[in-house]
Amino acid sequence: MDRTNHPTAPGGHFNDPDPGTGAPGTTIDAAHMNAVQDELIALIEGAGLAPDRTNLAQLLEAVQRLAGTTGGLRNQIINGTFRIWQRADDFRGANGVRDEPLYTADRWEVQSDDPDGAGDGNVTRIRDQQAPGVAPGVFDALRYEVVTAPATGAVTIRAKLETLRELAGRRLTLGFLARGSVALNVTSRVRRLGFAEVAVVHEATHAIGVDWTAVNVSFDMGDVQDQQEDIDAGLVYVEFELGALAAGTFDLARVQLEVGAVPSAFEDRPRALELLLCQRYYAKSWDLETAVGANAEAGHLAVLFGIDFEPTRSVRFPVPMRVPPTVGIYQPGGGAPGQVRIGGIPFAVAGMGGVSRQSLGQVLVTGYSGPTPRNLDFHYAADAEI
Repeated sequence: MDRTNHPTAPGGHFNDPDPGTGAPGTTIDAAHMNAVQDELIALIEGAGLAPDRTNLAQLLEAVQRLAGTTGGLRNQIINGTFRIWQRADDFRGANGVRDEPLYTADRWEVQSDDPDGAGDGNVTRIRDQQAPGVAPGVFDALRYEVVTAPATGAVTIRAKLETLRELAGRRLTLGFLARGSVALNVTSRVRRLGFAEVAVVHEATHAIGVDWTAVNVSFDMGDVQDQQEDIDAGLVYVEFELGALAAGTFDLARVQLEVGAVPSAFEDRPRALELLLCQRYYAKSWDLETAVGANAEAGHLAVLFGIDFEPTRSVRFPVPMRVPPTVGIYQPGGGAPGQVRIGGIPFAVAGMGGVSRQSLGQVLVTGYSGPTPRNLDFHYAADAEI
């Protein structure tokens, strides 16, 4: 948008007629008025609204919607960058994908959906990708590699969002980058799961080639009925189904789901912010780049051993989690599960008590009969996934 440039508007400003000099007022030209109208309509439609000549508060509603989406963040997908891989960044062989959903990159499940369990594959993180002319900058991606193609069913990559109420009734746009080692068809799908309904609100098949391809599709989320008034009001599933990929690899990157009918530039959020968003669902207490079970760090959580050999609740999660999580305890210096160290000696964990959304509760230990208080050293992984 620009200022009016009509000759009767010097400096790009409108002027009234001057009866004393006979100078005319500024002529309202079509080019300028159409530019103003189109800019405002773009804002209204970008908020997922249909222009309505009877609604004189529509522009205000559009601004409020766009400002309020995901706390002011445009992309509803958490870790659409594929930069956060807390569990590991290589899922192969026995740790690879089978017929049960497997979380790989944070917030992303992969499943080889063969009813007989015949299909399987590897998931890895690939870094520093570039797509000149398609997407700016350098980005990471999720790669699925076929080991055994499903005899029936398909391979699906999905993310789950707790944003059904926020997205209901809006026009949305889904965008992503994809490529294959061979050309293939990929179906993008968005499903909503409310309290009393399951609905596919978007489904489209895209031809993906061996070079990075940018895809953008818009659709209406529709109304949602019978929603609960709590955190379980509903979910949105964003899925990518790989059609007839019998061998080779498929790469997915820069996934964005946003309010509005017009795709915007990919929202590449700071890594620290993306990590905090992920840690509401899954958090661990050791280095981000080190896989579960491979942790060789010294224990950096030291909790005083208390009465009845239960440490006090003094370990807080990085952010409050979605729900009280399931907690796994790991021995420092090697990552052995279900063990802690007391005075350098490993002891088995009998269970956990009093875990909350904010912090760990009591780590119950068996076999220790020494003096207290003592330092109890361990690492944890806390899982509050949907």
